[in-house]
Formats: sequence, structure tokens, C-alpha cells
Amino acid sequence: MITPVAEIQETLLLLIQSFDQIGALDLEDEEQVEQLEALQLLQEEWKARLDVLGLKDAASNPQIETLLQAAYQSGLEAGAKLEAFKGEISAQFAKLQEGQRMKNAYNQAYNSSEGYFIDDKK
Repeated sequence: MITPVAEIQETLLLLIQSFDQIGALDLEDEEQVEQLEALQLLQEEWKARLDVLGLKDAASNPQIETLLQAAYQSGLEAGAKLEAFKGEISAQFAKLQEGQRMKNAYNQAYNSSEGYFIDDKK
């Protein structure tokens, strides 16, 4: 039978691996974005599992503490990669919006509600 501490260690290792996998993803590939979503869902499940197993009570264990620090560091690295990608996407989106704005500034049809009618026959 697996002990709660061993199960916590196993779950923390899975969490660390998922953070490392996220860090290795090429987020410009749509299939890998789907993989990112799947990994994030797994992470949520593992975090809930850690809560059920009593991670807070086991955090005083030196092995658990080491794994928690490693998970935290891996999470920071994965988060930094995601934030950098978000910044790149935001910059590209801003360029697209600026281009659309410039296009609209020069391609507007001139609309006037007032006008003159000139009759050639008079």
C-alpha cells in the first residue's frame, strides 16, 4: 500500500514534469496549444489531489519540501514562458489593429449629407 507521503511525492513529481513539458512546448503550433490546455487540466487535477492528500500537513517533511520548491521553481519558469508568449501575441495583435486603423483612415469613403444639384438646362 502506498503511503500518503509517497503519493504526495508522486503527485508533485507529476506536477513538476507537467511544468517542464509546458516549458518545452512550441506555442505557435496549434496542436501544442491543445497539449498545453490538456496539461493545465491535469495540473488542476493534481493540485486538487494534493489538497485531498493533505499537502499542508506533510509540507514539514524535508523530501516534500524539496519537491515543493522544485515545483514552485518549475511553475515560475513555465509561467514566465507563457507570459512572454502572451506579450508576443499582444504585440502582434496591436500591430494588426494599428494596420487596420491606418487602412481605415485612408480608405474611407467621403460621405456628405449636404450637396448641390446643378441643372444644366437652365
